[in-house]
Amino acid sequence: MMLLKNCKFVKELMTEYAEDQGDVLVEKGKITQIGQIDEKAFPIDELYDLKGAYLLPGLMEFHTHLNWTEQNYLTMIVENPVEAAFHGYAYVKEYVRQGYTFIRDCGSSYGCINEVRNAIQAGYLQGPDISSSGEILTPTEIGNISFEKMYVEADGPEDVARAVRKLFQKGSDFIKYMITGAFYNDGGVPGVTIVTPEELEMAVRLAKMRGSYVSTHAHGTEAIKLAIRSGVRTIEHGSLVDDEGIKMLLDTDESFIIPTIAVDKVPYDHPEQIPAHMWDKVDSLTKKSHECIRKAYDAGLKLGWGSDLDMYNFTSTPGYEFIARKEMLDFSNIDMLLQATKNSAEIAGLDGEIGSIGLGKRANLIVVRDNPVQDIYVMAEYPLHVFVDGKELARSGELLF
Repeated sequence: MMLLKNCKFVKELMTEYAEDQGDVLVEKGKITQIGQIDEKAFPIDELYDLKGAYLLPGLMEFHTHLNWTEQNYLTMIVENPVEAAFHGYAYVKEYVRQGYTFIRDCGSSYGCINEVRNAIQAGYLQGPDISSSGEILTPTEIGNISFEKMYVEADGPEDVARAVRKLFQKGSDFIKYMITGAFYNDGGVPGVTIVTPEELEMAVRLAKMRGSYVSTHAHGTEAIKLAIRSGVRTIEHGSLVDDEGIKMLLDTDESFIIPTIAVDKVPYDHPEQIPAHMWDKVDSLTKKSHECIRKAYDAGLKLGWGSDLDMYNFTSTPGYEFIARKEMLDFSNIDMLLQATKNSAEIAGLDGEIGSIGLGKRANLIVVRDNPVQDIYVMAEYPLHVFVDGKELARSGELLF
């Protein structure tokens, strides 16, 4: 058994516990008691006195590419599958250091993150929960060569069906589908829809047959609405969502936007990293997209937590997504904490297990030194402790595995 003493809590991140402080008892990786607990009444193996530090649910990253090492994405074209997997696991470890206990990989070269996930689940490696799309489904499109090791091309509903089945056969947890152009694809136009309704509906139908879902890369206004009508679960970026799209999202519990704001901040923080062909897109679309996302937020949409960062920038600036959402969109501190935990767990259908602190929940937990509701920049520091299923994996930025 593990006992966490003298914890402070953020009430909005708790379930069925109304106090703002207490102790937490963990047995076999799950929370079994919360309150004032006498350690002498239980056979405690590990005792942590938090001395008034804040206990939070582990953070959830909903949009990353774990083998993306730097902004120069051409490095991914020349790496082999083994290198890609090693890079992916190196990035996993950095996520643990920063307090993430759930990572959703939205596309990896050769689908290598499927194998990283498998190795963690089998106990060969240690790490957080990983949900992996494997490779990314895309129509034949200009700029695909930019990420050719990460893409599977399919055109027409029948070809899409074969590709979706193949991705599931290779171990994908969900399907990631490019339905608009992209910022990074050389020649891609972010706002343009590049799939037909029939193609997208086929992917969604087959994914649902497997008890899974489709996640779409979607910047453009009409593509976002197509995704909602088609039953897509997560709309990545959602950059140019309009009033009609916001209304459609408010009227459904099936589709959700996952903004990715830290990747938008990189060009302004580090312009030397950005390829020349990207600047027209960055300059013309970033301000507009942030106006749209802010409008979606003000409308009360449930937003998930994604960053879409390369490993170099994620590592160089801990808490980058918190910083970006605060400085670029002025989201409230509590809403950002909810987006990074409870909201994302609900979107993933995992809120019965993770995303909040409550009885019976898995002990995927982090400890931060002060109240992040008052000062969100606390989240730009390494957590004092990071636990996955009650096992401590990192302490003050140092990995314990």
